[in-house]
Amino acid sequence: MSWTDKGLRERQRMEKIKLLSDKCRKKCFPVIGEDGSVILDFYIRIMLGLFPLFLVEGQGMEGVPFHAKEVLCLVLTGVTAGIYFYALSTGRAVYRQRINRCELLLLLAAGMLVLRDLIRVFRGEVGEDKEIFLVCLILIYFLLRAYSRGHEYYLQVFLAASLILDVGLVRYAFSQSTSVMGIESLVRQPDAVVPWLLLAPCVGAVLYTLERRERWQNIYLFLFAVGNLVSLLYGNVISACLTGLFLLCIPLAFQTTAALVRKNLILCFIFLFTISNIPLLQYADAFRLDRQYSLEYSVYLDLFLSAAGAVILQYWERVPKNRDPETVVLVRFRHWYESALMIVLMALGGIMISAGGLERITERLGVPALKSFAAAWQQSLGGGRSFFEELLDCYGAVGCVCWLLIVAAFLQQIRKRWGEASEMVRGCLLLAVLFLLQSFFWRLSPYSGPVYVILLTLALSKERQEPADGEAVLKAEH
Repeated sequence: MSWTDKGLRERQRMEKIKLLSDKCRKKCFPVIGEDGSVILDFYIRIMLGLFPLFLVEGQGMEGVPFHAKEVLCLVLTGVTAGIYFYALSTGRAVYRQRINRCELLLLLAAGMLVLRDLIRVFRGEVGEDKEIFLVCLILIYFLLRAYSRGHEYYLQVFLAASLILDVGLVRYAFSQSTSVMGIESLVRQPDAVVPWLLLAPCVGAVLYTLERRERWQNIYLFLFAVGNLVSLLYGNVISACLTGLFLLCIPLAFQTTAALVRKNLILCFIFLFTISNIPLLQYADAFRLDRQYSLEYSVYLDLFLSAAGAVILQYWERVPKNRDPETVVLVRFRHWYESALMIVLMALGGIMISAGGLERITERLGVPALKSFAAAWQQSLGGGRSFFEELLDCYGAVGCVCWLLIVAAFLQQIRKRWGEASEMVRGCLLLAVLFLLQSFFWRLSPYSGPVYVILLTLALSKERQEPADGEAVLKAEH
């Protein structure tokens, strides 16, 4: 073989490697932002992909009343805001949007929090870290309110970071040993971490439901299963109920085609099957659980899955097999989902209203599984303070009323946005509703607060007419 042939083959090999690397770069790191908005794109990638991996426990520095993640969030947000405002001043970015009622309430709340802290500073007191963190979250909202693109890619980035932590948490459940990343610090802060664990399987469910490529469906289904397992292991009864409610809401948010119903039934089966088999893990020597589970849960759930499976299979025989499942609309299934959602909501509403006498009621019913469920529910409610309770303690009725008005305004914006939104944006709107709902059960921690606010802002901000480069790459066929 001559030297010329060897050189030619070497050049061809290098060209193939270059093409492969360019293809991987475009898929893994697509160009989404442009001009002055590039800094916002980098900021979202860092906050969704790298910020969750920064695991700490306790305060950041001695004598400073701030959590280390709060300090990092403040620094990243402040630097990004400074660079973006410079781009606005030089004409490299455009920020022109009308302010609605919800944003007026947020500005009013931020002004009151800043004024409160300034008064403390003038008195020689140290500012409250919770108030400064809330101002930072409001700043994140206004920083990203004019940026709306790459929804699917950003959800993928969040799932990638979640997978790393989920694998570490599963490993910790087996070994109970310390890790390099400090995964064990998450276990010692359940009140701060449970909202974040709740978000991972919900994001995986949205992406799996809306994905049409079989390979990516399998990936998202695996990520949902892992996230659901970790959420059930380290979460509580409330997080499990919210996950189930979210799965029931997915078919109601989109058209109930045969393909979508099939995917949702798979998600619901994995969710219930995981719950029914978790009690068996406490009998495995290699697996260590911090709580005890009743085996009656497994029996009742297995009976329910068998009965529901028989009914669904009987109905599924009537679905046309010679038509595209994406075009077959199952109206009866939609009615079933609506009925199931109403029953679950009524049951949970009754449980919350009768919180004080729940255990007494279950004792009269004589069902041990209901009694243990009531005890677990009471333990979940008393495990920590919610954001709503913190507002009540710090600001009294004024703070609670302000938050209720803000939630109502956000729900109004979500309703207006729903009709014109694409399927992926509707999925983000569902996650935004989940954020508003979970604020009544858990506090806004630096672990989950920035992520939820970013997803809320991306869902509510106005879309561009042309598709973003990142979304075009992700939607391209192989």
